Amino acid sequence: MTIKEAIEGFEMDNALLSGKEDGIVKRNNMAIKAIKMMDKNKWIPVEERLPDESVRVLVLCNDEVVRISIANKESKLPGSFIKNGFPTGINRNGNIFWVIKWRPLPDKY
Repeated sequence: MTIKEAIEGFEMDNALLSGKEDGIVKRNNMAIKAIKMMDKNKWIPVEERLPDESVRVLVLCNDEVVRISIANKESKLPGSFIKNGFPTGINRNGNIFWVIKWRPLPDKY
């Protein structure tokens, strides 16, 4: 079951229970809100899709470090190149890292 299907199921239950809900509609609405929040904050693999260019996002890199980055098609940093739609870099150990997943910055960033 997908997230969209789960939300649609809760919404159908709410429509069927109209007038005789006994708190179930309120519970379903809380579940819908929680599911939407979880979906908004999940890590998105770069193979699935990329964010809009020039938007700052949190990224999870292959070296298991979370960073802030901007997706772009051209590298403007000397010695770096683009892999998976993001610039690569060199970590403290001298190893090249690249982005494997991303997610939007939190609302209160």
